[in-house]
Amino acid sequence: MDKDGNVLRHKNLTEAQALTVASAFFSVTHRAMHAVRDMDPEDSLSFVRIRMKTMEVIAAPGPNFLVLALQSWTPHSWAAMK
Repeated sequence: MDKDGNVLRHKNLTEAQALTVASAFFSVTHRAMHAVRDMDPEDSLSFVRIRMKTMEVIAAPGPNFLVLALQSWTPHSWAAMK
């Protein structure tokens, strides 16, 4: 997502879905950036990683953009290791 809120590239999502996801995570990332800055004004946010039941989102903010990576994941079964 660029600084104007335009989704630059998306795969496996419609344009509307990509815009919805990008807008939601822009808000979350923006709040996390402020939280880090409030704790230490000399520090900055490098990335945010959010894991849900079936997917994980990694957000990396830049000066003029926000990179989002969405990936599906399944929890590791430790019982299978025995």
